[in-house]
Amino acid sequence: MKRAEAVQRFPEVKQVLQQFHHGGTPRKPRKFYEELRVVPCPAEFNPSAQGDFAFTKAFSWDGERLTEGPSYSYDSMMASGVNPYMRKVDVPAGKRMWVLTYDGQWDGHWSRVDVYVHHVS
Repeated sequence: MKRAEAVQRFPEVKQVLQQFHHGGTPRKPRKFYEELRVVPCPAEFNPSAQGDFAFTKAFSWDGERLTEGPSYSYDSMMASGVNPYMRKVDVPAGKRMWVLTYDGQWDGHWSRVDVYVHHVS
């Protein structure tokens, strides 16, 4: 998805990018837009399907506010004993859930940017 298309379709995209940073540095926005994928719900998500150097953050958008949800990393899941399994994601009309995965290996890259939307959005 191109930047202009994403900004027009998802006005919260700038807020999402501001919230998803490490040490105050944004995480390479150009690749963010290239990896952006819209996922109609209901759909499945496996939070542990990532490499050792990756971290994932989730955000929900209610049409007005962006709210940070759970974060996942390989280390945090190993320490907490979370077993890898598919989770069902469903969002009501007018709301969206963002699941962003950034892999810090080899100077870092976006490995997944998923926007979960209601199936008729």
